[in-house]
Amino acid sequence: MQTSRIALFAVKCRISILLLQCLANNCIPDHLADATHLEKNASLSSSWIDATLLFLLDGFQKWDAVHYTHIAAHGYNHPRLLAFQPLLPWLLRQFDLWAISPIFGNLVHTYTRILLIGTTFNISAFAISAILLYKLSYKVLQNQILAIVSVTMYCINPASIFMSSLYTESLYACCSFGGMLCWQYPTNLTGYLLGTLAFTLAVAVRSNGMVLIGFVGYTLLLYRLKTASSGRLFLFEIIYYACQTIVLLLPFAIAILSPFYMFQSYGMRKFCNSSHQVEPLPWCNKDLSIPYWEVQRKYWNVGFLRYYQLKQIPNFILAAPMVTLCIFAIRKYLHCWNSLYASFLGSFHQTRASSQLPITFGNPAMFVYIIHVLFLTIFGLTSMHVQVITRLIASSSPVIYWFTAYSIIQGIKHRSKDPSEMNYADWLQNWDNFESIRRIYLSNKLDFTGRLAVIYFLTYSIIGTVVHSNFYPWT
Repeated sequence: MQTSRIALFAVKCRISILLLQCLANNCIPDHLADATHLEKNASLSSSWIDATLLFLLDGFQKWDAVHYTHIAAHGYNHPRLLAFQPLLPWLLRQFDLWAISPIFGNLVHTYTRILLIGTTFNISAFAISAILLYKLSYKVLQNQILAIVSVTMYCINPASIFMSSLYTESLYACCSFGGMLCWQYPTNLTGYLLGTLAFTLAVAVRSNGMVLIGFVGYTLLLYRLKTASSGRLFLFEIIYYACQTIVLLLPFAIAILSPFYMFQSYGMRKFCNSSHQVEPLPWCNKDLSIPYWEVQRKYWNVGFLRYYQLKQIPNFILAAPMVTLCIFAIRKYLHCWNSLYASFLGSFHQTRASSQLPITFGNPAMFVYIIHVLFLTIFGLTSMHVQVITRLIASSSPVIYWFTAYSIIQGIKHRSKDPSEMNYADWLQNWDNFESIRRIYLSNKLDFTGRLAVIYFLTYSIIGTVVHSNFYPWT
């Protein structure tokens, strides 16, 4: 019952973004950005169905969505497209060929059909990812209230436009949260296999999914330590078991990394063959070359500290709230550590989940997630277009939702004169209603941190939707 309500609330939020995008896209003229635009064949007449779909959804086909649409329609016909992993465009292409094209035919342009499929697909993937995040949060935090507020914040996250637009964020969140859930205390072989499959698909969606191997290694190490000894472990024993874990990790790592390796091999064969070269490619002559990194460096100027230029200061400002949120979450977790042992390895044991357990941000089971968000933050600040940090972390890490949920609940508890005002039953019964969300989150019970978090999430959701749908630069 709870999962159906979560899915419904997630879909409501996506529909709200869709309506806002439609309004902004049709009322505000597009910015003439220095970006690729889709050009339709003028010989194909536009039907009223095509025009209606574009009226409703065209704001979702901007910036990188243009590249995904092009790949789905025409394949990888230029080296710069190798920056985009193949799973999403492949799925769009297959749905179009087997389901949509036979119905609409030439009444709807290929690009419009792909836009319709992508929007529907991403809304569905977002709803599934919200359910998975709720289950993951409930399993890790062992508190239903925290899990519910976490998934609520996820549904209004600051990268909301990218969760509905023809981007990979929703699909990636679905795969990564699903894999994290499977690898969180897996109890049988099926859990290991499903978790590995989810992480493998995540890598096929986005290359930064490779970092998810860390969750596998961490879980295997914990299991090895748990089965090896019930007493205190010395440093040399931990090192010994860590080496064993690396051996155990190899088959999982090979499986998870295989989509990336196969796609790089495809890129080399496709564009380093003299008969298919569209331009001279220096990386084709290198013995060890990864096309993805070469393309990112050449066409997007991505590399270590390459973004540290005076003209990029506005983009650093744009990313500052998410970076600050991550730093505060990490700092809070460090402050809540109970012991060096727990902080290093986490807990071997689960406790029974409950809405009445003490709400704390120092759960040892969160350790690997803290390391994950720390790595993403450092990597985003040093080796990416820094403004992308917002959507990178919003679709990759549950930590920011756990921290904002914790801050909101603690603020309400501390500011309530009567402890009975913090009624858990009300939270469980009314959380999925927009009016109750407005009443609870925007009430005078919120402290400064909680109110600031809600304002940040909603402001970036609304402004981001308006500016992105009109080809203005955003995150």
